[in-house]
Amino acid sequence: MSNQQITSLSFFTKHRTLFLANIVSVFVFCVLAFVRTSLGNLGDLNVFPIASVFGSNTITDIMIGISTAINPTALLVVSILCSALLLAKKKRSWAVFFFITIVSAVFTAVLFKSIFQTARPRDQIVPEIGFGFPSAHATAVAVFFLTFAYAIKEKVHDTAIVYLWMLVSAGLIAITGFSRVYLGVHFISDVFAGFALGIFWATLGILVMEQRKKYE
Repeated sequence: MSNQQITSLSFFTKHRTLFLANIVSVFVFCVLAFVRTSLGNLGDLNVFPIASVFGSNTITDIMIGISTAINPTALLVVSILCSALLLAKKKRSWAVFFFITIVSAVFTAVLFKSIFQTARPRDQIVPEIGFGFPSAHATAVAVFFLTFAYAIKEKVHDTAIVYLWMLVSAGLIAITGFSRVYLGVHFISDVFAGFALGIFWATLGILVMEQRKKYE
């Protein structure tokens, strides 16, 4: 076995969790895409009736606020500003990492919407137009917070802060996805497909950054 093969195997072994997450995310997305395009929303749960029975005006207002505040456009703007700041500080690789990863994720989510052209649920608390699969909100929030979690893990040496950020990130990802289903603007499969797409781009970007470390 050559040195290059040994190095490649070592890299794969060290980052096997990232590789696994990347591959599984593609598989999950493909399965959900097949189900949605072949069976429609058959067997897919639209939680709107549950929200109408067990929800409240306060919870609905909170869900609307979360869905409005944590949206693809806002996360893209934040990412672009962070990339510009990193470029100003001569951290080109990190700037490219944030910009390319997040822009690619949101772009592909929008692209897949136009390809699959699946309808949103009929009963919506907050009416939204356009196609549903995959959820761009879920894609954007997953890739945004996962990439920032990686950056904090790399740059912050306080373990408590790292774990706190990861916990907050997981919570924000989950609540954003839930808000889209609660408001009746997405089926659960739309949200999980968005999460899968976001995880794919986040893990791909992180693997590229980890590969780059070998040449620093």
